[in-house]
Amino acid sequence: MGSVNDLLFGTNGPRGGHHDGVAQMVIKSAVRTIGSTIGREIVRGVLGGLIGGAGGKERRR
Repeated sequence: MGSVNDLLFGTNGPRGGHHDGVAQMVIKSAVRTIGSTIGREIVRGVLGGLIGGAGGKERRR
């Protein structure tokens, strides 16, 4: 049962290094994706406000 637990939640190496498990990799990936999406939207909003507000013309989609 220990190997399944190690696979899911990770292990510590012989010199103290930590190896992530499957659950930790999935969570890290999800958090990274969410953070990237939020950051992108913030940058688009700020740049859109600066660029769109300066010219006075709105871009149509």
